Amino acid sequence: TSARRDFGSFHSSNVQELLRAVQAGNYIPPSLPFNLPQFLYENGNTPPFGQEMREKHFLLEEETTFINHGAFGSTLKDALNVAQEWQVHIERQPLRFYDRELLPHLVFVTKRLAEFVGCSPTDLVLVPNVTMAMNCVVRSQDLRQGDTVFMLNVTYGAVKKLLKEVCENRGATLQEESLEFPLLGPSQIITKVKESLQPGTKLAVFDHIPSNAAFINPLPEIIDICHKRGTKVLIDGAHALGVMDLKVSSIGADYYTSNCHKWFCSPKGCAFLYVKQELQNCLQPLVISHGFGFGFSSEYIWTAFKPADDFLTFSRLALEIHRGYFIDIA
Repeated sequence: TSARRDFGSFHSSNVQELLRAVQAGNYIPPSLPFNLPQFLYENGNTPPFGQEMREKHFLLEEETTFINHGAFGSTLKDALNVAQEWQVHIERQPLRFYDRELLPHLVFVTKRLAEFVGCSPTDLVLVPNVTMAMNCVVRSQDLRQGDTVFMLNVTYGAVKKLLKEVCENRGATLQEESLEFPLLGPSQIITKVKESLQPGTKLAVFDHIPSNAAFINPLPEIIDICHKRGTKVLIDGAHALGVMDLKVSSIGADYYTSNCHKWFCSPKGCAFLYVKQELQNCLQPLVISHGFGFGFSSEYIWTAFKPADDFLTFSRLALEIHRGYFIDIA
């Protein structure tokens, strides 16, 4: 059947219509231009870990014991190989790829990732990194003089700068509350939020797993407190994907974002942003491009396709290998 087109002369079917087809269960993904490697282990055996895993699936130098995937994860060797395959495929006929092939592939990326993190594909968009997603959400808020934004002292440094800048420019107040260490348990965090969050606070920002402190925030409890006081919640989940079995829509946050190039070990420049359906019309991408005005997914899918080979590699390859390697053992 014919489909409305999104982007002027571009020949790919409308992204919103393709995603609705995904939800209806009658979407057929585009075929790959090359074969992917297989990650099969006989008789259901667990994949090898330690030195064998390192040598088989990573390019890490032998003299380094690499443990900081939370900064910049080491990409899977096989994922890099497939990314290079995509680069070569693109350059054989760039116009055909970007004009006709790319968007259906990225719709399938969105479908696979949404299934993996537990949300609807129409509520998730692809972005280059969490910092970009945080900027999209925070800058889209209708903050004015007298409004308050809430955060904890363990908030990531770049996000603190973002919140400070936006609040100062718009006359809003940034409220930072400090957690005392060592933490004795999740009740300490819940009590801090319950005692310090003022009713009517416009936005609360929390890390799922803070970059500078090794603990998991009790999100359901603190999100519930925020919502009961009329506060929208933005979760920085940069370190969660690949460490936790995410069910994003069940967490209850209004906005949730995570990186795929940290513990998930995908190529660099892959992340996602989840937004509750009723808030999507209030959000604007940082870059206005061809998809603007055609719906939430379309507005982000064109500005976030670079590097396209990274997103495509991540979808068709990284999801498969991580399904067995990381989520099942976390």
